[in-house]
Amino acid sequence: MTRREEEVLSGLMKSLANKEIAANLNLSERTIKFHVSSLLAKFNVRGRMELVREASRQTVGGMPMPMPVATREVRTAAPMARDYRAARRSVAVVPLAQRQMMA
Repeated sequence: MTRREEEVLSGLMKSLANKEIAANLNLSERTIKFHVSSLLAKFNVRGRMELVREASRQTVGGMPMPMPVATREVRTAAPMARDYRAARRSVAVVPLAQRQMMA
């Protein structure tokens, strides 16, 4: 199992949705779906819950297998607003003619 598959499996074991796992790992939702499909095939199971059950059963020396978590820092330019309508109102709209004059 690859490091990324372990990270995705860790998210699955926390009952996170693909979108949440993708956000946590800075990947696309499609990439997460690919990793989940790969894990389903490797564990020879049909669904996510069965995958989690099988993965938790498999132990190494009596200890659960390690599930590393991505530690890469996420840096954003500005915090995301929860109220998107308010965020849109706070942006100044400059007409094209005025922008051309400013240049």
